[in-house]
Amino acid sequence: MKFKKLMAAVTTGVLAVTSLSLSGLIGSAEVQELMNDTFESGYGAWKGVGSSLSLSTEQAHNGGTSLYCYDRTASWGAPRCSLTGIVAAG
Repeated sequence: MKFKKLMAAVTTGVLAVTSLSLSGLIGSAEVQELMNDTFESGYGAWKGVGSSLSLSTEQAHNGGTSLYCYDRTASWGAPRCSLTGIVAAG
């Protein structure tokens, strides 16, 4: 019983130290939104690769519409969008 409590305390300590050291790295990075497609008026830049796409009102994170992916021909089939012209190498 003492071993389990000791391991729980050690794990908690390790997680606390790790989260503090990572928060310093993450907090210093600049966060920039690259694109924001709401799917309220279409697919935006998204295409179905190895799959089909449609708009759905059954579930949505914000707004009333989400992107629905179906008819996947393989496990890698998914919605994708090109970031060409949005991000640069390096």
